[in-house]
Amino acid sequence: MPATTDARGRSADHLSAAATTLPSAMGGFTRGHLAPTDVGRGLDVPVPMGRDSQGRIVTEFVDGVVASDGRPLTHAQLRQVEGTVRAIHDANEELDAAGLGLDPALIPVSAPDLVCLGDLTPWNLVLRERSVSIDWSGAAASTRLWDLAYSAQAYTLNDASLDPDASAQALRAFVDGYRADAEARSALPETLAQRSWAMVELLRDDDRDGVEPWGPCS
Repeated sequence: MPATTDARGRSADHLSAAATTLPSAMGGFTRGHLAPTDVGRGLDVPVPMGRDSQGRIVTEFVDGVVASDGRPLTHAQLRQVEGTVRAIHDANEELDAAGLGLDPALIPVSAPDLVCLGDLTPWNLVLRERSVSIDWSGAAASTRLWDLAYSAQAYTLNDASLDPDASAQALRAFVDGYRADAEARSALPETLAQRSWAMVELLRDDDRDGVEPWGPCS
């Protein structure tokens, strides 16, 4: 039987060894976040499988195609994805970023009040029989709106070649899936601009300083 590979042709063995290990500092958050799943909240996240010989947390290999490598998501899929983002946010209300010992967010926001993944994006969503959000290494204290803005931008506004009306309809479907209230919908356009510019500043400053904020795990 041929080896299972991902969309880039990498084997399951390779990915399980290289891409499903997390720094040991993530241990507190990983255990804390999975607690809601254990009590039936329905969050589908990579199952933890202990630590390797270097003390890194190992998670299951999730077979499938990364959403950013496949066809554009339909409006129904966008609503489903954002429903998952909402479920993660709701479950994380029980968590305490300070108590979990999380590092500060790469792109901080004023008055953070919720533990957020910080990277709920199509390049961190694996699709097949399951839809699983991976790469929890950037988890930190943030806000619903700041996290929603980044996800919305990544899923619906990243491709400047698309028709603006089509992107607007995709954005509407995405926000509908989150079940955003009137206050969040009103604040989102300005927050989208602020969050996008904050990323520009982070990348500009890190390039100047020779910093790789998303460097490989050691």
